[in-house]
Amino acid sequence: MQASKIMPGTTYALKARNNTFVRFLVTAVVTRRERATGSPHDYKSAVEGFKNEPGESRETITVDPDAILAPYQDVAELRERKRLEDEARAKADQAIKDETMRALILLYKATGVPMPEKLDHYSAPFHTNYGGTEITITRDAVALVIKALSARLVSANDC
Repeated sequence: MQASKIMPGTTYALKARNNTFVRFLVTAVVTRRERATGSPHDYKSAVEGFKNEPGESRETITVDPDAILAPYQDVAELRERKRLEDEARAKADQAIKDETMRALILLYKATGVPMPEKLDHYSAPFHTNYGGTEITITRDAVALVIKALSARLVSANDC
């Protein structure tokens, strides 16, 4: 790709050694003058950046501008891989939200407190954050949890 078209801060497709494409985040485009003949061929460019892939080190590498194929979004294989990664991330997030909701329901059942209509409302004794991934227990509800746990532990010791 022509060095003047490469923009720092943008992710481009870079062909790896095993004929796969990787994301390459450009941090700088460096142009040096190597000769003084007055020719446009006196200048050489290099692109600095790092491979923006999970598990890859963030070590800065320098590549030839011709090794950069196109902006990341333009390469179909990379777009498909990003879609699959996004789907996997969404499934993992949903699993966390489902687990949080199960724990919240168990808290209400264990303490005997009636469940409110909105489980994420901040005035509820036990409520989730707006992302639905964490549970907050109000000060008043702490006593209810202690009472419920104490009752269960005492009855378990009586056996």
